Amino acid sequence: MKRPMPGTLALEDREFLYVEHADPKAFTKSFFSIGDGVIPLPTSGGMINEETTITLPSGTQMHALSYKGDIEGWYRRVTEWCKNRGLLWGRIVGDRVVLSNSETHDLRNCRVEVR
Repeated sequence: MKRPMPGTLALEDREFLYVEHADPKAFTKSFFSIGDGVIPLPTSGGMINEETTITLPSGTQMHALSYKGDIEGWYRRVTEWCKNRGLLWGRIVGDRVVLSNSETHDLRNCRVEVR
């Protein structure tokens, strides 16, 4: 059975973000450094690579991650890391991906790969 696309089902104790990166293999390598040198580690919980990629109509790739525990702390860590590198981040809202630069894209117009 195919698992649901991360972020399409709300989970009470977990949050999902999509982070811009060149390709899935490179994202996997840099995943472990997300937030390094930005702000201290959140007080609890952890973050995982969700092994999912959304390719926007422009060709930009967004890679899924999720975190639990100190939700606010993990969100700050990821978004500050993205800001420092000039990268977009986004969330799934209904049937759209909403990006940090206020762009929205209908998921039907994107290529989605859930690995």
